[in-house]
Amino acid sequence: MNFFLLLIISTSLFASESFEKKRWNHINNLISKEMKTINQVKKKPLSLQYRLFELMSERIKLHKEKENKAFIIKKLPRKIAFKKSLSLLKETNRYGHSILKKYPNSRYTAAIYYTMALNIRDYSLNKSEYSYLIKALNHSKSSHLNHLIRTSLAEYHYNKKNYKKAVRLYSKVIRKRNDEWLTKNLFNYGWCLFKTKKFNLAIDYLEESYNLSKAPGYINVEEQVMNSLISFYVFAKDVPRGIKFISSNVDVKKNAFFKFAKKTASKGFYKETEQLLNLVYNEVDSKKDIELLGDISLFEIDFYQQFNQNKKLLSIASKIKTQKLNDYQKEDAITKISNIVGNRQVIFKKNYSKHEKTFNEDKLDEIIQYFSILIKLDKVNETKYQYFIAETQYGVESYLDSISTYKKSIATHNPKIKENDFREKSLDAIFAAISALELKDKDLFNHLEYAYTKYLDFWPKSKKSNDIYPRLFLMYLKNKDYQKSSVVLDRFVKNHKKLKSKQKELLKQKIDFLISNNEIELFAKIIRKLENNFLRFSKNEIKKSKTILANLLFNKYKIMDQEKKYDDSFKGYQSIYFSENYPMSIRADAAFNAAMIKTKSQDNTNAIKWYKKAFAKYNKKEKSKKRTFLEKMALRTQLQHNFLASTHLHKFIINHFCHEKEKNLPLFKNLIYADMANDYIMKVNFSFSHLNKCINEIPSTLHEEYLTYLIDNQHEAQYFSHISQYKLKHKFSDSIKQNIEDLVWKYYRKDYGKQARYLKKLKLYDKKLAKKINKTHFTLNKFNDAIDAFYKSKIQITSKMTPEIFNKKLEQRFKSLGSIVTMSDSILSNGLAHISVITMDQITQLTDNFSKEIMQYELPIKDQEFQKQFKNQMKQISFNIHGQSIQYKKNSQKLVEKYQILTNKRTVSHQAWEVLNISDIRPQPAMSGMTFDLE
Repeated sequence: MNFFLLLIISTSLFASESFEKKRWNHINNLISKEMKTINQVKKKPLSLQYRLFELMSERIKLHKEKENKAFIIKKLPRKIAFKKSLSLLKETNRYGHSILKKYPNSRYTAAIYYTMALNIRDYSLNKSEYSYLIKALNHSKSSHLNHLIRTSLAEYHYNKKNYKKAVRLYSKVIRKRNDEWLTKNLFNYGWCLFKTKKFNLAIDYLEESYNLSKAPGYINVEEQVMNSLISFYVFAKDVPRGIKFISSNVDVKKNAFFKFAKKTASKGFYKETEQLLNLVYNEVDSKKDIELLGDISLFEIDFYQQFNQNKKLLSIASKIKTQKLNDYQKEDAITKISNIVGNRQVIFKKNYSKHEKTFNEDKLDEIIQYFSILIKLDKVNETKYQYFIAETQYGVESYLDSISTYKKSIATHNPKIKENDFREKSLDAIFAAISALELKDKDLFNHLEYAYTKYLDFWPKSKKSNDIYPRLFLMYLKNKDYQKSSVVLDRFVKNHKKLKSKQKELLKQKIDFLISNNEIELFAKIIRKLENNFLRFSKNEIKKSKTILANLLFNKYKIMDQEKKYDDSFKGYQSIYFSENYPMSIRADAAFNAAMIKTKSQDNTNAIKWYKKAFAKYNKKEKSKKRTFLEKMALRTQLQHNFLASTHLHKFIINHFCHEKEKNLPLFKNLIYADMANDYIMKVNFSFSHLNKCINEIPSTLHEEYLTYLIDNQHEAQYFSHISQYKLKHKFSDSIKQNIEDLVWKYYRKDYGKQARYLKKLKLYDKKLAKKINKTHFTLNKFNDAIDAFYKSKIQITSKMTPEIFNKKLEQRFKSLGSIVTMSDSILSNGLAHISVITMDQITQLTDNFSKEIMQYELPIKDQEFQKQFKNQMKQISFNIHGQSIQYKKNSQKLVEKYQILTNKRTVSHQAWEVLNISDIRPQPAMSGMTFDLE
């Protein structure tokens, strides 16, 4: 028994395959070691022999477990798969017989017979199980062993279907109430009673088994019992008893009621099944029991179909399309509903009277509803379902509805599903339906357009398409849908290159139609196509068409321009420009008008392109007349803040009228301003260097404005490049010097490379100032390093900190602060504005932070009186230091006001900084000039 317990524990410990192997080897080693130890005893007493017999039996089980896995996985023949365990079984039973021969009436005799009987039962070696059990019972003197043997005998008769014998044995077996297998025995007993037609008694014992399964100490067979109980209640025609028992004793009632409903339905109990289904729905949770709800709905489909409840069946099918189904449930639902609607289709078509042309509209609606449900469930096959709906409608001569549905089928065609191609059948059916209907012009056009278009989309090169292209072309032409007629003809030409004469006749019909309807622009498009050798029209045919077009054309595009139909007007002027039949001046005016349209529509690139085309064909006099207009267009774009368009026009005018230098100066300035507005530095530089030849001289004020713009917008390299290129160093030396000094401080301690570079440039303008700044940098860096060190050397309060130690450390902090203040005085004595402000900022921040630091110190002393005095002292010290910080702010303000310093380096030393830091919404330039605006 101890070994069996070890086997169970080991099995639970090793769950994975690798652990399972280790477990098997571990147990096998234990068995082998114990058998080896016993076999070393030469004269074994009976107890050791019986123990060896037990170990051999356990070894059989172990090998059977291993072989069973191989049998399942490798699918070997039974004799081969279980060769080892069968061999061990024979060996074990032989050994058991040898013990019985030596000791026929020992205290182990009954146990040995019983074990051999179980071995025979488990391995089905022969039919001697029963005889071994009888012998075991005859020799047994233990009540416990007697119970086990009788239980095995009862199971034997139960399995052999000797139910009456099994009943007699089980009636005694179940008397032992403390047996953990009582629940299983009651279950088997109930089945035996059921087989002997004692139905109510059978139900009694199964109900007892179910209830005991919940109690501790018994094997749980709830599921087996409930499955059988349901069958018993139905067979006994006592459904109410079953409902009552489940309601009172079952924890999870929904599953039991659902199984019950399936059973009653299979036996034809309609009312009882509906009652049970209502009970199921009362128990389920719509959010948690999603899969169960799907199973219930699938069952209801079969149930209501079984009892011909058509309305309820449709209702359930409609509901199921809204449910969340797993893949299996969805597939099952599709199959069930497909079978339902298929059967209804067959019956519906059979009942249709072709003579009377009558049908049941409700039945048709029902069929369509079922197909709609299938579409929802099986979207990938929507094409097929739509086609079947259309076929049903067509079959009862509901042609308009069928056309609409055939279109849906075509629209949902999935080319990836080859077996789902219903396109040709659908189109043929649409053609047939159109023929059967007497349609008005508009409806006829719409349906034919759809059918023709779809056919050509799917099979553009088929033989049948030879007739469809001309029909669709003439339909569009008659309906004045010229664009679509062109598309159809182009496709006809592309897909049937050998039918040029037929296609040519179609185009001639269109030209005549366009001329008669005064469609000039469309006529022009056709001419452009003819010029590109479309359908190989002769030169005389093309020339004749151009002459007609020239007489119709120009006025139309002016009207379009006035109506602000710029695209259409531009295309017209464009066509005139490219036509060689027009005089050169007309073509030039067409190009200029096209350019004007592009300027109006802010298509600057194409506008300049077309101005160039026009000017290439104008003479000098004609060009001069256009300058005033061009200047107005340039001014207009500039006022609209379309600076890019403005610069293109200004360049165009300056380049084409470069000799008029006096007139060009305002344009040159506007060009520079517009490019600066867009921050196009390269374009500004290009204008300065390449267009200055078209003016007398670049004004100094323009240079000054550009330099200011460059430095304000951080184009520092371009700033110095422009100064060098145009030799402006001496002309603007003061402003340049000031800007360079600002740059030095802009990059102070942020970019040492730029800081050094601009300091070097400053030497070119003011050596003394540069030297003074450079010298002060060293002191200022030491000053900043000292401040950093001061911040890092705060007093660390530990549990061992005493007032004496704290006072010494605080004195050291004050000495360090004094050194830093001395350094700041040295820096301020240099008299450099930027450095002075930075220093004031630093020393103000330092003293302010130190005052806050003082307030944070607490000593680990529990004396409340001491703590009170200590805090008061710290407050006083902090207050004094904070007062010093305020004094520094005042000194900073006096310094700024005295020397009128404007710098964005100043922060915390400003008297209004704390307010500004949380509330100021002024831009940065205002911050830089905040010295006098906050008084």
